[in-house]
Amino acid sequence: MEFLDFKAISNAVPFKKMLDHFNIAYEEVEGQLKGESFIVSKEKNLYFNPKGEDKGSIINFLAKHMDIGLREAAKEIKNHFLVQKEVVEEKKIPEYTLEYDHPFLKEKGITPELAEEFEMGYYSQRGIMAGKIAIKIKDKSGNKVGYIGRNIKDNGNGKYFFFKGYKSEHIYNLCNVKDKSCILTVSPFHVVTLHAQGHKNAVALLSHSMSESQEELLKQFEEILLLHPKPDNILKRLSRFAFVKAPE
Repeated sequence: MEFLDFKAISNAVPFKKMLDHFNIAYEEVEGQLKGESFIVSKEKNLYFNPKGEDKGSIINFLAKHMDIGLREAAKEIKNHFLVQKEVVEEKKIPEYTLEYDHPFLKEKGITPELAEEFEMGYYSQRGIMAGKIAIKIKDKSGNKVGYIGRNIKDNGNGKYFFFKGYKSEHIYNLCNVKDKSCILTVSPFHVVTLHAQGHKNAVALLSHSMSESQEELLKQFEEILLLHPKPDNILKRLSRFAFVKAPE
């Protein structure tokens, strides 16, 4: 059985990082993080529920939030924030030959021409992207950092596949947007369909959460239209530096 040092894990991970990762809404006020049913002391990295009796560490909080055991919560935090991931060297980034004319893309209203422009398509050869829609990811300067994959079958592995060493520090299509306003969504497919409708300033987080690195990148915008199924946490964070609208 894997050894888990609860105290070390609790002390190593700031509450704010965990709340942002799991997209839990809060407000930051005078050294405290205040949410719907919790108040966190940033200095002590502990929380309590003003409406109830539960309190404790980041592990206690996540166990309560996800309705899981303490050991499972500790493992979740360790895997997300403390396990060092191997960095992918640039020379190892592959160049895939993709099929742009695919039924999965057509169902989403993405033509072969659009798929080729955005370099997303079905990969039929061998490798970790085999049988997936591969999507090229670029950094803010337009340099390729790798591919993510979209599973097109329900195989229990989740919708998206991220390459080993991937860091949540990129904004999809950011390198192509020069405006001071943007449409921020969660999916690269939304970006492409919005582009087809004439909205050339659409970008995507590539997940439902927003990392600190992504937040920094978005500070280039003065106006943001946020299209997100659970926008509260991200809306509050972006509102510190931009005018943000998040329609229902």
